Amino acid sequence: MLLHCENSQEPITLKRKDDMTTITTNRHIDPKTFRALTKWSVYKMARETDIPLHSLYNYLKEPTDPKYREPKPYINRLFGEIYFRLFS
Repeated sequence: MLLHCENSQEPITLKRKDDMTTITTNRHIDPKTFRALTKWSVYKMARETDIPLHSLYNYLKEPTDPKYREPKPYINRLFGEIYFRLFS
């Protein structure tokens, strides 16, 4: 689903088959909160967003874990937009 997002200030660009849509959002949901709200598996989150599974596992770890990585702002915006479009 995620095609292009170079910079956290840029709009998120989503592509569906033959249609190119550009959206801008200020809605932010981190991956851990998104998973708790939607009950999606990590595999489904990776498949729907095209974020590598390994990266998602690092975003979902506890902050005390050495492998934990803070998600970039555009990742949080992407999950926020997906949540508000699908579940609102």
